[in-house]
Amino acid sequence: MIILPRQARDKHEEKLRQEAFSAGRDASGQLEPNPERFPLGMKHLGDHMHSLGVSFGIYSDEGTRTCGGFQGSEGHEAKDAKTFADWGVE
Repeated sequence: MIILPRQARDKHEEKLRQEAFSAGRDASGQLEPNPERFPLGMKHLGDHMHSLGVSFGIYSDEGTRTCGGFQGSEGHEAKDAKTFADWGVE
């Protein structure tokens, strides 16, 4: 077991960042979570992560696709930012 000094423990932060969350967009341009990977939705995932003390981050891209080939935010930046906030993303 490693015991960190209090100052180091206070600065330690657990994080999870997820890129492959999207199944695409609906007819209104809203991001849709991948139902196979996240059957309870992204808000549920964010709430669960926060209950464990883990930060929740999502990777997107300013282009049409992320480097992994998933849906990017081009033309939907404000909508995606609001969606991420609604899901509890930091």
